[in-house]
Amino acid sequence: MHVYLTARHLELTDELRAYVEKRLVKPLGSRTRLVPTRLEIQLYQETERGPQAGCHLLIALKGSKEINIRELASDLHTAIDLAHDRAMPLLVEERDRMLTLSRASTASRRCCERWASVAASPRDRLFRSTPLRCIRRAQHRAAGARRSAVTA
Repeated sequence: MHVYLTARHLELTDELRAYVEKRLVKPLGSRTRLVPTRLEIQLYQETERGPQAGCHLLIALKGSKEINIRELASDLHTAIDLAHDRAMPLLVEERDRMLTLSRASTASRRCCERWASVAASPRDRLFRSTPLRCIRRAQHRAAGARRSAVTA
């Protein structure tokens, strides 16, 4: 994971760098078991709307979208904490989405492999390549078996 830490309109002290490491870098990399490829953290001081500090967080995940978070607060440590509090649920949600997608593709592959071993005619072999067709074929066969049991 590449970590880019920049400070705009303020001095980046060792204490601030250690706080960012403790609150953002370590938890985002370890708690969710995702593989962030890039983590960009920008700390800045705004004076247009009064003295406010901000934290901009950009997390690029492998095989997924980028998560972009921008938080403003009266204190820089508070802005970092708010960014952390917003990032963790988003990362957990993204991890759950990726797990659900991988499980669904694995289940459909197993279904297709099962029908591939059963398929005998060339027409049945056509259905083994597409998971959705495979599932619809199974539903159609189950409905046909129920109809034939009712008429007999």
